[in-house]
Amino acid sequence: MTGASVDVVNGTGLPLDKNGMWREILTPRVGSTPRPALFLDRDGTLIDLVDYLSTPDDVQPIAAALALTAQARANDIPTVLVTNQSGIGRGYYDWQHFAEVQQAVIAAVAAGGGKIDAVYACPAFSALPANKLRKNQCE
Repeated sequence: MTGASVDVVNGTGLPLDKNGMWREILTPRVGSTPRPALFLDRDGTLIDLVDYLSTPDDVQPIAAALALTAQARANDIPTVLVTNQSGIGRGYYDWQHFAEVQQAVIAAVAAGGGKIDAVYACPAFSALPANKLRKNQCE
């Protein structure tokens, strides 16, 4: 996982790129040899699905997924978390709320023996024109 270029948007201090996507590399890749990685969706896969999750107290990890992240870590396989956060695009919550939830998710994974090495999040939702946000910003 080589570091993606990330600009801090509006002085927030959050890892948002120029298109408003969250791109956070928590464990920089060492070397250039390709290797396997575990890609997991967040909501409904790693944690229970909660519509428009914006509160850390509502994070409920899925035990089997936590075990999988621990197994990946034990085998030196990086875990990449990917998530679409349409609640941000809809204005229901903001990136700061997302960051707070992410801290709870990362802590839960660590408590289960796993590790999140990178997080990619997009605020797209289907009501936006496909050529405006989904195609251009979430690639």
